[in-house]
Amino acid sequence: MPIHKLRRVLKAAALESPETWLVAISGGADSVFLLRALHTLAGHFGLALAAAHLDHSLRGAESRVDADFVRQLCAGLSIPLHLETMPEGSLQRPGESPEAAAREARYEFLERARVKAGARRIVLAHHADDQAETLLLRFLAGSGLQGLSGMRELSEDGRLLRPLLSISRAGIRAELERSGWPFREDGSNADTARPRNYLRHEILPGIATAINPGYRETLAAEADIFRQWAEFAAELAEKAVAEAQTGGEEGILSLERAALLKYPEVVRKCALGKALRDVMGIRSVSRAHLGALDDLLASNTGGRRISLPRSLEAAREGDRLVVYRAEPDPPFESVSLSVPGEVQLSGGLTVCARRLSPSGDHAGPSPDCLWLDPDKVRGELHVRRRRPGDRFEPLGLGSETKLKDFLIGARVPMRSRRHLWLLSDSQSVLWILELRPSERARLDRLPEEVIEVRLERRARADS
Repeated sequence: MPIHKLRRVLKAAALESPETWLVAISGGADSVFLLRALHTLAGHFGLALAAAHLDHSLRGAESRVDADFVRQLCAGLSIPLHLETMPEGSLQRPGESPEAAAREARYEFLERARVKAGARRIVLAHHADDQAETLLLRFLAGSGLQGLSGMRELSEDGRLLRPLLSISRAGIRAELERSGWPFREDGSNADTARPRNYLRHEILPGIATAINPGYRETLAAEADIFRQWAEFAAELAEKAVAEAQTGGEEGILSLERAALLKYPEVVRKCALGKALRDVMGIRSVSRAHLGALDDLLASNTGGRRISLPRSLEAAREGDRLVVYRAEPDPPFESVSLSVPGEVQLSGGLTVCARRLSPSGDHAGPSPDCLWLDPDKVRGELHVRRRRPGDRFEPLGLGSETKLKDFLIGARVPMRSRRHLWLLSDSQSVLWILELRPSERARLDRLPEEVIEVRLERRARADS
C-alpha cells in the first residue's frame, strides 16, 4: 500500500527529531494524499508539519476555490499554512514560457515559506508517473545527462524531498478513495494540447498495453544509470570550474578559456551550466544556450556576444569567457566643451578645459590630462559617445582605423565599450577618454599656449 511505502521512506530519511517539514500542497490528489499520509505518520516519527500553497492566479475563480479548499484542509488537520497569491499577469516574463515562470515562482515561494516555517525540508508530491512523464519529455526536449537523471528523491542540498517517486498515480487514487479523502480536480490536466497531458492520456497508455506494462520501473532504472554518469561528469565539472574561475567584479562570471578547453565537450558544458547556476543564479540552462556558450568558448574569433536567459550576456574578453548582466546601450550624447569650461558626465567623471602657458609649474600630459595645440583644433570641442563608423588614428600607430577595430585590438571588453566617452572636434576623434589620444593630439612643438583637457573624478553619492 502507498502509505507503507511512505513509511519506509520516512524510516530512511535520517530524521532529526523534532523536525519540521514543509509540504507543498496544490489541493490536487497527489499533494492531498501526501499531506494526509504524513499527518497520519508524523506522530510516530516525531515530525512536525507545515504546508505551503501558491495561487498563481492563472485559473481565475477556480484557483481561489483551490486555495479555500487547502485552507480548510490544513485548518482541520491543525497544520499551519503559508499561502501566497501572485498578482495577475506577473508570470509574463521576457524569454520565459508561463509554465517555466510558474515553476520558478513556485520554488522561490516554497523556499521563502520553508525559511519562515523553520523547516528542514520541502516535501513534494511527485510520484512514479510524474517521473516517467518527466523523463520522456526531457528526452524529447534534448536535456542531456542531467535531465535524463530524472527527479531525485532527495536533492543534493537536502532541502527537497520527493517521497512518492516509487508510488503510482493509480495507487495514490486508490488510497484516497479507500480513506475517503476528498481532493480538487484541476480541469486543465485534461487538456491534451499541453505536452505532458498528451503524453499522459494519449501515448503512455499505449506503451503500457503494447510495449512494456512496467515502463515506469524501466524508466526509473534507466534514470539511475544516467544519474551515475551525470554525477561523475558533475565531479569533473566542479574541478573544471574551480580551475577556470577567476576573481573579478561582483555579479560577473569570469572563466579562463584554456582551463576549460582541456576538458571534453560534455564536461565543459556541465561546467558552464554549474557556473551559471552557482554564480549567476540561473536555475536551468537549455542545451541550445550551453552549446552556444561552448562555441563561444572554443572559437578563435573574439568580438562576439550571445544573449542568455534572465537578461544576461556572454562575451569573449581576451583569454576569458565572461557572463554579465546586459545593459541597454546608452543614448547618443554630445556636449559642447567650452574653453575654459567643464562638462559633468555620468559615473562621477568631469571633463575640464582651460588655456595655459606651459611651464615647470604644470605637470603636463598624463593618462588623465591632454594638452592640445590650439592651431590643430578644428571648430568646437565636444565630449560625446561613439557613433557607427567612427574612425580613429591612435597616437604612435601611424595609420587610421575603425574605432571599433581599435577597441577590439586593445582588448577593451564589449560591455565597457558602450560606456566610453570621446573628445572630438569638427574633424575627428582627439581622445578616447581614459584610454588613448589620437595622432592629431600629438604636440609636434611646445606652443606658447596649450588647451589643457583634464579628467577629474568625484566620489559617487552611493559609495
